[in-house]
Amino acid sequence: MHDQELTSLYTSFVYGSHVQVDSIVGSAFAITRGEFVTDAGLISGAKEISLRPVSGGSAPAKVLGVDPLIGVALLAADLPEIPPLIERTGAARTGDGVSALGFPSGRQTARAVIRETGILSGLHRGGAGIHPIEDYLQIDVAIPSGFAGGPVVDTGGGLVGMSTASIFAGMETMGPQVGIGLVIPTAWIDRAMTWVRGWSPPRPWIGIRAVAAEPVDLKTYGLGPEVRLIIDQVFPGSPAEKAGLGRGDGLVRAHGETIPAITPLQEWLLRARPGDTLTIETARRERRQSVPVVLAARPDRPLVSGLEAIRLYGGMEIAP
Repeated sequence: MHDQELTSLYTSFVYGSHVQVDSIVGSAFAITRGEFVTDAGLISGAKEISLRPVSGGSAPAKVLGVDPLIGVALLAADLPEIPPLIERTGAARTGDGVSALGFPSGRQTARAVIRETGILSGLHRGGAGIHPIEDYLQIDVAIPSGFAGGPVVDTGGGLVGMSTASIFAGMETMGPQVGIGLVIPTAWIDRAMTWVRGWSPPRPWIGIRAVAAEPVDLKTYGLGPEVRLIIDQVFPGSPAEKAGLGRGDGLVRAHGETIPAITPLQEWLLRARPGDTLTIETARRERRQSVPVVLAARPDRPLVSGLEAIRLYGGMEIAP
């Protein structure tokens, strides 16, 4: 059950009416007896959360913790009879057979788990704009609405990951197009659970938004082909701004290691602490420089304003 601010905004704009209270149906699965994992987007702004097992009835759920960066939430409910899923052994590989399990939102009275089968068709997918950290598995399964937070398993029943979704006004979108599902891998779920069970200590941040370097961007900013990531946004008051980083700077190396994508940098940050120094080698036109960045605690809501807010959150580019 979600509050008015979350559920009524889109309806107010489109239909000119207000929804006082709404509900979102998703899925969850046990990782230990009485503890369940689901997608963080499902419980954002929730006033009440309940879990309904296939055997019938329901149990109120308590939020033990939420990792908003990875997009995973940990719930507790008095349902000790539901067995936990076991992670698969070995790394996931493209071509592996997988099944997404869950409860479609149009079948709230359904008492059977629905299974959608396919194959694992891609690794390290991102850029979907669902969660801040995106290192998804891609499966060729048209995952129904309501499967968000549900498990994805291999042919032996081993847990591969969790179906994720973008929640907007009660609607769930599983991927950029029909027939593509995005899955948070078990490795990232484990990282989220370690952080949540460790009492969610402050995480460090640089204060940038980096994007993949496209040929047109390399030409615009005068960067060489070795640059794989470009800074698109520097947040006001962030460590990056204090270190002199700016939009259009290319990210080349961090601590002497090449940065091929944003995920390795995010993994390093999850192991670091506020106050640590990250040395970044950047490219600005023809100039290379090593910039020491003293990491700070990540704010709950990084703030931007004016035209930068329109660019970042509205997806609009301002040009003369």
